[in-house]
Formats: sequence, structure tokens, C-alpha cells
Amino acid sequence: MSREEQPYIVATDGIVDALTKISSVFSAYLSANIHILNKYINYLRRVTSLKNERSIMIKIVKKLRFFNDTLLSTDLAQLQTTYEGEEPELALNIQTFASYLVKCLETIDLLNYFLLKPLQKELIAKTLNFDLVFPEDITDTVEDTYNHFVKFTQWSIESLSIDDPLLDIEVVQFSLRCAEEDQSYAEETDNIFLQEVLPVKDSQEYETLTLQWLDVLNGKLAILGERFEKVADDWYKKFGKNRS
Repeated sequence: MSREEQPYIVATDGIVDALTKISSVFSAYLSANIHILNKYINYLRRVTSLKNERSIMIKIVKKLRFFNDTLLSTDLAQLQTTYEGEEPELALNIQTFASYLVKCLETIDLLNYFLLKPLQKELIAKTLNFDLVFPEDITDTVEDTYNHFVKFTQWSIESLSIDDPLLDIEVVQFSLRCAEEDQSYAEETDNIFLQEVLPVKDSQEYETLTLQWLDVLNGKLAILGERFEKVADDWYKKFGKNRS
């Protein structure tokens, strides 16, 4: 469906409320990453050979905290801005909010890569100490959580038939290019990014699906929080203040 054929989706009070809740769960996602990073940075102080890597993590924490503060201070009533007396069009007004979510996710993507791959290799190579290495099974949880937050953001844009390359998400575009080169199809893969996004028919459908996504994201975030808490508890048992 082209942009011209897309129904005029009004930014209703229900949609604003649903997206405000989505903003809160994104904030909680950022906070979960900030929390585990702060703990990790603290324990890495004992590894002097990783001073530069630790500095990078501190910079990332500052960036995520800035993103989080901005989300918390943003009033999504702006989604109901009107132009020339028309009812507020969601597809027009949501793009600034969506672009900010994309910015947050692209940063978390870099964090996940750095934290779970190069940093872990450097930690082992420089210290031969496996106690501060993230357990392998947490990688799947981190990636699954990230993928679902990305998929929601992709859905929130494409379901309104918004076609703007400035709102593209790198991991989604990479998956699409690979699928095209391999001539693979959505029904033949479990890659969530290849699942088709259908345009919504009206405001009520957008609100309903947003709330369904909210439940999904809260569920994924709860699992991630449990995994992070388990890792943090393990670190404390090994490196707590009463340990030498």
C-alpha cells in the first residue's frame, strides 16, 4: 500500500497513551543496561589492563543516561499537533519520536556487540580470568530482547506506510539485503526482521497492536532483568566488598 493509499490515522488520546507506555518501557530497557554496565564497570576496576575498555563503557553509560533522561522528559502530547485545522495525523507526527527510538537502538546495538564480543575476548586474553566474562547463555537473551524492541520500532513506522530512509534500522536493512541475496523468504526463516509488517486500517487497530507490543516488550524486559540480576549476583559473590 502506497503512502497515498494509506488511511488517515488520527493520533487519538488512546494512541498517545499507548505510545507513552511504550516510551516508559524503552526507558526501563535503557535503565536495565545502565544498571548492569555500572556494576560491570565497578568490578572491572580491578583489571588495570582494561582501562581503555572501561573508559569506553563509561562513555556509553553517559550516552544511555542522556537518552533515558530525554525520553522521560518528553511529552508525547506533541503527537497530536495539528496543521491547518486538520485532525492530528499520526504518520506525520510520530516520525520524530520514532527516529529517537532508532537512535537509542543503534547505540544499544553497538553496546551489545562491544560488551559481548570484543570486550570478552580482551578480558580473557589480557587476564586469563573467566570470572568477569558474561556467561554464554545471556547472549541469546540480550539479542532476543534487542530484536523485539527493534521489531516494534520497525512496526510502528511501517504499519503507517512511512517510507523514509532516515528511519531505517541497520540490522533490519542488513537482514533484508541478505535475504534478497540468498533468495530466502519470511516463511522459510525465523528471522523476526523478515516478517512482513502490514499497514493498519485505522487508529483503533494501531492502538490495539501497540498495547499488544507493550505486553511483549514488558515480557522480554522482565526476562532480561532476571538474567542481568543473576549475573550481578554472581559477580557480587565473587568480588563483593568482603572478598579479597
